[in-house]
Amino acid sequence: MRLILLLLSIPLFAVAQAPELAFTIKEKDFIPEGIAYNPLDGSFYVGSIHKNKIVKITAKGEVTDFVHSHQDSIGQVLGLHIDADKQELWVCSNEAESLKGGRSSVHRYNLKTGKLIKQYNYQVKDEIHLFNDLVLLNGQVYLTDSEFKAVFTIDPAKDKPALFIQSDKLYYANGITTMPNNKLVVSAGNGFNLVDVDTKTLTQIPFEKYFVVGIDGLYYKDNTLIGIQNVTYPACINRYYLNADHTTINKAEVLLADHVSFNIPTTGAIAGDYFYFIANSHLNHYDKGTISNAAVLEDVKIMRIRLEQ
Repeated sequence: MRLILLLLSIPLFAVAQAPELAFTIKEKDFIPEGIAYNPLDGSFYVGSIHKNKIVKITAKGEVTDFVHSHQDSIGQVLGLHIDADKQELWVCSNEAESLKGGRSSVHRYNLKTGKLIKQYNYQVKDEIHLFNDLVLLNGQVYLTDSEFKAVFTIDPAKDKPALFIQSDKLYYANGITTMPNNKLVVSAGNGFNLVDVDTKTLTQIPFEKYFVVGIDGLYYKDNTLIGIQNVTYPACINRYYLNADHTTINKAEVLLADHVSFNIPTTGAIAGDYFYFIANSHLNHYDKGTISNAAVLEDVKIMRIRLEQ
Protein backbone atom coordinates (compact mmCIF):
# COMPACT_ATOMS: atom_id res chain seq x y z
CA MET A 1 0.00 0.00 0.00
CA ARG A 2 1.50 3.32 -1.04
CA LEU A 3 1.64 6.16 1.44
CA ILE A 4 0.72 9.02 -0.86
CA LEU A 5 -1.73 11.84 -0.81
CA LEU A 6 -5.29 11.23 -1.83
CA LEU A 7 -4.97 14.22 -4.12
CA LEU A 8 -2.70 12.28 -6.43
CA SER A 9 -5.51 9.88 -7.31
CA ILE A 10 -7.66 12.54 -8.95
CA PRO A 11 -7.11 15.80 -10.81
CA LEU A 12 -4.87 17.87 -8.55
CA PHE A 13 -6.68 20.66 -6.70
CA ALA A 14 -10.03 19.72 -8.23
CA VAL A 15 -12.89 21.56 -6.55
CA ALA A 16 -16.64 21.12 -6.72
CA GLN A 17 -17.15 24.86 -6.54
CA ALA A 18 -15.70 28.01 -5.05
CA PRO A 19 -16.18 28.32 -1.28
CA GLU A 20 -18.06 31.20 0.32
CA LEU A 21 -17.25 33.17 3.45
CA ALA A 22 -20.13 32.49 5.83
CA PHE A 23 -19.10 34.20 9.07
CA THR A 24 -16.17 35.94 10.72
CA ILE A 25 -15.06 35.91 14.35
CA LYS A 26 -13.17 39.14 14.91
CA GLU A 27 -10.77 37.74 17.50
CA LYS A 28 -7.45 37.00 15.86
CA ASP A 29 -6.13 35.14 18.89
CA PHE A 30 -9.23 32.94 19.20
CA ILE A 31 -7.50 29.71 17.98
CA PRO A 32 -10.67 27.70 17.21
CA GLU A 33 -10.94 23.93 16.89
CA GLY A 34 -14.55 22.73 17.16
CA ILE A 35 -17.81 23.89 15.56
CA ALA A 36 -21.42 22.71 15.83
CA TYR A 37 -24.67 23.66 14.10
CA ASN A 38 -28.10 24.11 15.69
CA PRO A 39 -30.84 23.44 13.11
CA LEU A 40 -33.50 24.95 15.37
CA ASP A 41 -32.39 28.54 14.77
CA GLY A 42 -29.57 28.23 12.23
CA SER A 43 -26.89 29.23 14.73
CA PHE A 44 -23.35 27.91 15.08
CA TYR A 45 -21.15 27.40 18.13
CA VAL A 46 -17.36 27.63 17.93
CA GLY A 47 -14.90 26.77 20.68
CA SER A 48 -11.56 28.39 21.48
CA ILE A 49 -8.47 26.48 22.54
CA HIS A 50 -6.58 29.62 23.56
CA LYS A 51 -9.35 31.59 25.27
CA ASN A 52 -11.10 28.60 26.87
CA LYS A 53 -14.55 29.73 25.76
CA ILE A 54 -17.37 29.15 23.26
CA VAL A 55 -19.05 31.73 21.05
CA LYS A 56 -22.47 31.62 19.41
CA ILE A 57 -22.89 32.87 15.84
CA THR A 58 -26.46 33.67 14.84
CA ALA A 59 -27.81 33.05 11.36
CA LYS A 60 -27.21 36.77 10.75
CA GLY A 61 -23.56 36.49 11.72
CA GLU A 62 -23.79 38.13 15.15
CA VAL A 63 -21.10 36.76 17.48
CA THR A 64 -21.50 36.64 21.27
CA ASP A 65 -19.94 34.65 24.09
CA PHE A 66 -22.01 31.60 24.98
CA VAL A 67 -19.52 30.32 27.56
CA HIS A 68 -17.12 32.98 28.83
CA SER A 69 -13.41 32.34 29.27
CA HIS A 70 -12.80 29.75 32.01
CA GLN A 71 -16.49 29.74 32.96
CA ASP A 72 -17.58 26.49 34.64
CA SER A 73 -13.88 25.51 34.86
CA ILE A 74 -13.91 24.90 31.12
CA GLY A 75 -10.49 24.25 29.66
CA GLN A 76 -9.17 24.23 26.12
CA VAL A 77 -12.24 23.60 23.97
CA LEU A 78 -12.03 21.00 21.23
CA GLY A 79 -14.94 19.03 19.77
CA LEU A 80 -18.55 20.25 20.00
CA HIS A 81 -21.79 18.39 19.33
CA ILE A 82 -25.42 19.52 19.52
CA ASP A 83 -28.31 17.31 20.55
CA ALA A 84 -30.93 19.09 18.43
CA ASP A 85 -33.89 17.30 20.01
CA LYS A 86 -32.95 18.18 23.59
CA GLN A 87 -31.30 21.48 22.65
CA GLU A 88 -28.10 20.61 24.47
CA LEU A 89 -24.48 21.32 23.62
CA TRP A 90 -21.82 18.74 24.47
CA VAL A 91 -18.22 19.96 24.69
CA CYS A 92 -14.79 18.30 24.88
CA SER A 93 -12.60 20.25 27.29
CA ASN A 94 -9.04 19.65 28.43
CA GLU A 95 -6.91 21.36 31.03
CA ALA A 96 -3.74 22.90 29.64
CA GLU A 97 -1.83 20.30 31.64
CA SER A 98 -3.88 17.33 30.36
CA LEU A 99 -0.88 15.99 28.46
CA LYS A 100 0.94 15.79 31.79
CA GLY A 101 -1.88 13.92 33.48
CA GLY A 102 -4.32 16.79 33.97
CA ARG A 103 -8.09 16.57 33.77
CA SER A 104 -10.09 15.96 30.61
CA SER A 105 -13.80 16.72 30.73
CA VAL A 106 -17.05 16.84 28.84
CA HIS A 107 -19.34 19.78 29.57
CA ARG A 108 -23.07 19.62 28.86
CA TYR A 109 -24.98 22.88 28.35
CA ASN A 110 -28.60 23.92 27.96
CA LEU A 111 -28.72 25.87 24.69
CA LYS A 112 -31.78 27.87 25.71
CA THR A 113 -30.46 29.10 29.05
CA GLY A 114 -26.72 28.80 28.56
CA LYS A 115 -26.49 27.03 31.89
CA LEU A 116 -24.20 24.11 32.59
CA ILE A 117 -26.27 20.95 33.05
CA LYS A 118 -23.44 18.66 34.09
CA GLN A 119 -19.70 18.22 33.88
CA TYR A 120 -18.18 14.77 33.36
CA ASN A 121 -14.55 14.69 34.53
CA TYR A 122 -11.90 12.07 33.89
CA GLN A 123 -8.48 11.94 35.46
CA VAL A 124 -6.43 8.89 36.41
CA LYS A 125 -2.99 9.04 37.98
CA ASP A 126 -0.14 8.29 35.56
CA GLU A 127 -2.47 8.30 32.53
CA ILE A 128 -2.46 10.90 29.75
CA HIS A 129 -5.73 11.77 28.04
CA LEU A 130 -6.95 14.21 25.42
CA PHE A 131 -10.70 14.28 24.76
CA ASN A 132 -10.88 15.38 21.14
CA ASP A 133 -14.27 15.00 19.44
CA LEU A 134 -17.67 13.53 20.24
CA VAL A 135 -21.06 12.42 18.90
CA LEU A 136 -24.33 11.09 20.27
CA LEU A 137 -25.79 7.74 19.30
CA ASN A 138 -28.97 6.31 20.84
CA GLY A 139 -28.74 8.66 23.80
CA GLN A 140 -25.11 7.79 24.58
CA VAL A 141 -22.10 10.03 24.03
CA TYR A 142 -19.05 8.58 22.26
CA LEU A 143 -15.81 10.54 22.29
CA THR A 144 -12.29 10.08 20.99
CA ASP A 145 -9.28 10.19 23.30
CA SER A 146 -6.30 10.97 21.10
CA GLU A 147 -3.60 10.25 23.67
CA PHE A 148 -5.14 7.05 25.07
CA LYS A 149 -5.84 5.39 21.68
CA ALA A 150 -9.43 5.00 22.72
CA VAL A 151 -13.09 5.80 22.47
CA PHE A 152 -14.90 6.62 25.70
CA THR A 153 -18.64 6.66 26.29
CA ILE A 154 -20.87 8.69 28.60
CA ASP A 155 -24.21 7.68 30.00
CA PRO A 156 -25.77 11.12 30.62
CA ALA A 157 -27.23 9.90 33.91
CA LYS A 158 -23.85 8.86 35.29
CA ASP A 159 -21.03 11.02 36.60
CA LYS A 160 -17.96 10.23 34.51
CA PRO A 161 -16.87 8.86 31.14
CA ALA A 162 -16.18 5.14 30.81
CA LEU A 163 -13.70 3.43 28.53
CA PHE A 164 -15.55 1.88 25.58
CA ILE A 165 -12.77 0.53 23.37
CA GLN A 166 -8.99 0.88 23.34
CA SER A 167 -6.71 -0.30 20.53
CA ASP A 168 -3.41 0.48 18.85
CA LYS A 169 -5.52 0.93 15.72
CA LEU A 170 -6.89 4.06 17.38
CA TYR A 171 -3.50 5.77 17.53
CA TYR A 172 -4.33 9.48 17.80
CA ALA A 173 -8.07 8.89 17.46
CA ASN A 174 -9.51 12.18 16.27
CA GLY A 175 -12.68 12.70 14.22
CA ILE A 176 -15.77 10.60 14.94
CA THR A 177 -19.14 10.31 13.22
CA THR A 178 -22.27 8.19 13.51
CA MET A 179 -23.34 5.68 10.87
CA PRO A 180 -26.49 3.64 10.19
CA ASN A 181 -26.98 0.29 11.94
CA ASN A 182 -25.53 1.38 15.28
CA LYS A 183 -22.01 2.01 14.04
CA LEU A 184 -19.38 4.72 14.31
CA VAL A 185 -16.41 5.71 12.17
CA VAL A 186 -13.27 7.03 13.86
CA SER A 187 -10.37 8.66 12.03
CA ALA A 188 -6.99 7.73 13.47
CA GLY A 189 -3.37 7.34 12.45
CA ASN A 190 -4.18 4.29 10.34
CA GLY A 191 -7.12 5.88 8.49
CA PHE A 192 -10.83 5.22 9.02
CA ASN A 193 -12.04 2.63 11.52
CA LEU A 194 -15.57 1.23 11.59
CA VAL A 195 -16.76 0.59 15.15
CA ASP A 196 -19.67 -1.76 15.77
CA VAL A 197 -21.22 -0.43 18.97
CA ASP A 198 -23.10 -3.67 19.67
CA THR A 199 -20.05 -5.94 19.51
CA LYS A 200 -17.26 -3.42 20.22
CA THR A 201 -15.41 -4.65 17.15
CA LEU A 202 -13.07 -2.42 15.19
CA THR A 203 -12.47 -2.79 11.44
CA GLN A 204 -10.38 -0.60 9.18
CA ILE A 205 -12.15 0.81 6.11
CA PRO A 206 -9.67 0.38 3.24
CA PHE A 207 -9.23 2.50 0.14
CA GLU A 208 -7.40 0.31 -2.36
CA LYS A 209 -3.87 1.50 -3.15
CA TYR A 210 -4.21 4.60 -0.99
CA PHE A 211 -3.71 5.38 2.68
CA VAL A 212 -6.06 8.02 4.07
CA VAL A 213 -4.12 10.08 6.62
CA GLY A 214 -4.36 13.32 8.54
CA ILE A 215 -8.15 13.54 8.91
CA ASP A 216 -9.37 15.86 11.66
CA GLY A 217 -13.11 16.62 11.47
CA LEU A 218 -15.17 13.69 10.12
CA TYR A 219 -18.85 13.62 9.04
CA TYR A 220 -21.31 11.20 7.45
CA LYS A 221 -23.84 12.13 4.76
CA ASP A 222 -25.65 9.99 2.18
CA ASN A 223 -23.30 7.01 2.31
CA THR A 224 -20.22 9.20 2.15
CA LEU A 225 -17.65 10.45 4.63
CA ILE A 226 -16.51 14.06 4.57
CA GLY A 227 -13.10 14.61 6.13
CA ILE A 228 -10.85 17.60 6.70
CA GLN A 229 -7.25 16.64 5.99
CA ASN A 230 -4.86 19.01 7.74
CA VAL A 231 -1.74 17.05 8.70
CA THR A 232 -0.30 16.42 5.24
CA TYR A 233 0.19 19.12 2.63
CA PRO A 234 -1.84 20.45 0.97
CA ALA A 235 -4.73 20.80 3.40
CA CYS A 236 -7.98 19.75 1.79
CA ILE A 237 -11.59 18.73 2.34
CA ASN A 238 -12.35 15.35 0.80
CA ARG A 239 -15.47 13.28 0.23
CA TYR A 240 -15.15 9.48 0.39
CA TYR A 241 -17.82 7.30 -1.23
CA LEU A 242 -18.53 4.04 0.62
CA ASN A 243 -19.85 0.71 -0.58
CA ALA A 244 -23.28 -0.46 0.61
CA ASP A 245 -22.11 -2.10 3.83
CA HIS A 246 -19.58 0.64 4.67
CA THR A 247 -16.60 -1.71 4.60
CA THR A 248 -14.68 -0.15 1.70
CA ILE A 249 -14.11 3.25 0.11
CA ASN A 250 -14.99 2.99 -3.58
CA LYS A 251 -13.86 6.43 -4.70
CA ALA A 252 -13.06 9.89 -3.42
CA GLU A 253 -13.18 13.47 -4.57
CA VAL A 254 -11.55 16.66 -3.37
CA LEU A 255 -14.13 19.29 -2.49
CA LEU A 256 -11.57 21.98 -1.74
CA ALA A 257 -7.78 22.06 -1.51
CA ASP A 258 -5.03 24.51 -0.64
CA HIS A 259 -7.46 27.42 -0.55
CA VAL A 260 -6.11 30.90 0.13
CA SER A 261 -8.20 31.04 3.33
CA PHE A 262 -6.62 27.88 4.76
CA ASN A 263 -4.41 27.99 7.81
CA ILE A 264 -4.90 24.53 9.31
CA PRO A 265 -8.64 23.97 8.78
CA THR A 266 -9.91 21.74 11.57
CA THR A 267 -13.56 20.76 11.85
CA GLY A 268 -16.92 21.50 10.26
CA ALA A 269 -20.65 21.01 10.41
CA ILE A 270 -23.25 19.95 7.86
CA ALA A 271 -26.19 22.34 7.56
CA GLY A 272 -28.64 21.36 4.86
CA ASP A 273 -26.80 21.12 1.54
CA TYR A 274 -23.78 23.03 2.84
CA PHE A 275 -20.65 22.07 4.70
CA TYR A 276 -19.43 24.84 7.02
CA PHE A 277 -15.88 24.66 8.32
CA ILE A 278 -13.21 26.51 10.28
CA ALA A 279 -10.78 27.63 7.59
CA ASN A 280 -7.98 29.20 9.63
CA SER A 281 -7.42 27.86 13.12
CA HIS A 282 -3.83 29.19 13.29
CA LEU A 283 -2.89 26.12 15.32
CA ASN A 284 0.59 26.29 13.81
CA HIS A 285 1.09 29.50 15.80
CA TYR A 286 -0.07 28.06 19.12
CA ASP A 287 1.83 25.86 21.55
CA LYS A 288 1.40 25.19 25.27
CA GLY A 289 -0.85 28.19 25.83
CA THR A 290 1.35 30.64 23.95
CA ILE A 291 0.79 32.31 20.58
CA SER A 292 3.84 32.84 18.41
CA ASN A 293 4.09 35.42 15.65
CA ALA A 294 0.78 37.05 16.59
CA ALA A 295 1.21 39.69 13.88
CA VAL A 296 0.35 37.18 11.15
CA LEU A 297 -2.95 36.08 12.72
CA GLU A 298 -6.19 37.00 10.97
CA ASP A 299 -9.84 37.06 11.99
CA VAL A 300 -11.32 33.57 12.12
CA LYS A 301 -13.09 32.62 8.90
CA ILE A 302 -16.01 30.19 8.83
CA MET A 303 -16.36 29.16 5.19
CA ARG A 304 -18.89 26.97 3.42
CA ILE A 305 -19.14 24.82 0.32
CA ARG A 306 -22.22 23.30 -1.27
CA LEU A 307 -22.40 19.52 -1.07
CA GLU A 308 -25.28 19.00 -3.46
CA GLN A 309 -25.52 20.61 -6.88
